[in-house]
Amino acid sequence: MKKTIIVLLMALCTVCVFAQTTAADYRAAAEAGNAEAQYNLGRCYQLGRGVERDRTKAFEWCLKAANQGYADAQYYVGFYYRRGWGVEQDAAKGESWNDKAAAQGNKLALSFQANKAYNDASESHDKGDIDKAIAGYTTAVKLNPEHSDAYWRRAIAYMNKGDYDKAIPDYTQVIKLSPEASNAYYFRGFIYSNLDKHDLAINDYTKALELGLSDENTASAYNNRGWAYFEKGNYDKCIDDCTQAIKADPNFVYSYGSRAEAYLKKNNIGGALSDYSKIAQLTVEDKNYNKDLLTYNMGAISDTENTNTCAGAAVYMEMQVGKFLGQDTTRYQSMLGHITARGNVTQGEIEGFVREGIAAVVDAEFSKVYFMIDKNYNAELSYNSTTKKYLLIYEGVSDIDEIIASSLSDLRTKMTNTRDFTAAGVNATMKEAEVIPLVVYTEWKQKGVAGGTDAIALVKEAITSFFLNPNKNTYSALTGISARFWISLMYQMNSLVDAADTAFLGSLQTLSSVLWDKVTSDINNMTANAMAKIPNDTRYNIFSMNK
Repeated sequence: MKKTIIVLLMALCTVCVFAQTTAADYRAAAEAGNAEAQYNLGRCYQLGRGVERDRTKAFEWCLKAANQGYADAQYYVGFYYRRGWGVEQDAAKGESWNDKAAAQGNKLALSFQANKAYNDASESHDKGDIDKAIAGYTTAVKLNPEHSDAYWRRAIAYMNKGDYDKAIPDYTQVIKLSPEASNAYYFRGFIYSNLDKHDLAINDYTKALELGLSDENTASAYNNRGWAYFEKGNYDKCIDDCTQAIKADPNFVYSYGSRAEAYLKKNNIGGALSDYSKIAQLTVEDKNYNKDLLTYNMGAISDTENTNTCAGAAVYMEMQVGKFLGQDTTRYQSMLGHITARGNVTQGEIEGFVREGIAAVVDAEFSKVYFMIDKNYNAELSYNSTTKKYLLIYEGVSDIDEIIASSLSDLRTKMTNTRDFTAAGVNATMKEAEVIPLVVYTEWKQKGVAGGTDAIALVKEAITSFFLNPNKNTYSALTGISARFWISLMYQMNSLVDAADTAFLGSLQTLSSVLWDKVTSDINNMTANAMAKIPNDTRYNIFSMNK
């Protein structure tokens, strides 16, 4: 190690000495025939050190040294010939002199040869001759082991051939030479994913995201890391990453498909339906619509019957809304036919899943309330009627946290123990728990309010009827419910009605953003009082009541 350091210092000193010397320091020795002095004098003429810049004299003095076999001079003579500096340009002579310098191990000459091999390889690569390109890149890295671009392009060439195992060392070498090369981590992560090395893939995608990627690759990296988590059975992290991918690129269709499958694994039918609906919408808008791509995005290439049925249900629902709005639904029909054929599911099974999906979405939306705690935390409080547990999710200054409680008293205790909330904030949360629509409407039914109407069942009936048979009457049931909420809020602000209205519109938006747009637009532009009288069914009065 000490010897290496000494040699390095000597080399640095040599550079420093040349930087401080001028032509006068070398002239006598050069004229006496000393090759090193001739070379240095030539460089002085090139750089204007102690003399006026003169490329012709720079070439002549370097040529004298080159003819004596001085490697550095041979490189520069080749350089002058290639550039036409001080001599008539001659590329062939330039390469010949460069080869002589390279044969003596001159690093600049070797680097030139490496670049030439790299350029020739890149040309072959662009023409589709992958094997010839790989051979050229290999020559380039042999000549210049620090040629990062050659490793990079060879890795891509190996990927083109499907030789993933050979591409990995090249990306690793790129990272070694350029530790901030985020795309090298990204592509190596992609290879690890394809080789089912999910932990390694997750590590590389994480590093790539930390270093920073283009918007397109950012979405892809989050999506791919999310799918790696999916393969490991960590569906929550898959959902989180796919959500980040969608934030980076709202039209990144693959992430909707990945997230939908993760939602299904967690039995979140509403989330899956919403994502598949978004895929259907993006596919309809895509001028380059491709059935195989659709199948991949929908997850219908899997053997999971639930996936195919859910995807089919989402397309079916978008098709029904399109029919009601008088739109051309040819593509939706084509998609639906493709999914049923590939997924081996029937129209009846899809319609059954529509009912099941709507019920799940309504239950999920009506079981939660949104509010602010202590004017600092955006919060969502939900009640799971199956497990009988409360879930409080709150967004703090820099993170999202949650509390799971078996009862409201348990929730109060846990909120207090976190010390995140004031006493007033805890009390406000308890107050919000009293207006969770699903809980309140269930109590109303048991108490016989409005004749014992099951409000949640009525919402499900209205939405389901529209999607299975979209017409003026079934649509009026939806606007009738929304109008009743709107009027109640207009005359008297009521926390329950506000929460129920949010839940109802949230259900529509989850199931079909197009339908949500239509209902909210009509409520804003039409006479709500008249709409609230339709349908003429006393059961709907429950949506106007302030208890």
